[in-house]
Amino acid sequence: MARLSFQNVPTSTGGVVSGNISIGAGSPFGKGGEFAGKVAEIKAEIAKKPKGYYDPQESFSNQSYSIDEILRLEIPIGQRNFETQFENQLTYSLNKAYGDAPSGRNKDRLKRELDAERQRLKDVQLNAHMDGVLARLQNGELVAPDYFQRDIIRAQSGISSPTEFLTIYQIMVKNGTIHKSIIVEKPIPVEIPTPTPTPTPTPTPTPTPTAPTISSLPIIPIIIIAVIVGIFLLRRRA
Repeated sequence: MARLSFQNVPTSTGGVVSGNISIGAGSPFGKGGEFAGKVAEIKAEIAKKPKGYYDPQESFSNQSYSIDEILRLEIPIGQRNFETQFENQLTYSLNKAYGDAPSGRNKDRLKRELDAERQRLKDVQLNAHMDGVLARLQNGELVAPDYFQRDIIRAQSGISSPTEFLTIYQIMVKNGTIHKSIIVEKPIPVEIPTPTPTPTPTPTPTPTPTAPTISSLPIIPIIIIAVIVGIFLLRRRA
């Protein structure tokens, strides 16, 4: 199923959106879906930048290759696509007219117009790439030496062209002077529980046997019995 992956695409409200959504038939983001209009806005915004600019996967690598291709740096001749990279409806029409025109001034004019339009399209992409590099440097995605700030200022003030800025940038990328920010994850501390000491059992004391208690008879009943016996004996003597 067709999917659309993007990262930090600007919205009309001033924010940015990221996502990895299905845009196939039946999806709420697909044609006729509930959010199809919003997806169309996102696609239109993505189309304003070079391919891979809003790609969340290796967008830095994709952009570096695209800059190489535009500047024709270290791209094998068989892989260069300069003639077809900068095309639109106007260049297509001019190219066809140039091919059909007989030799002469008209053909030369068409060639100049075709080259000028292709150069304009190239400049648009160069500016877009330069803006993308500056944005990545500003948000901390890329790390550059302090002295590269001079080239940034020259580019922003218009002293250096996008071609000059990106050529220096690419050289520094290739030698590792400019690189992606390295994120060092802090190790998660592992708490080792302190073993709880096993309590020593308290010995149960052995009870000391007590001597049996000899209980004595109550004294009052004895006195009464003695009195009765005494009276009985006195009567017998009488």
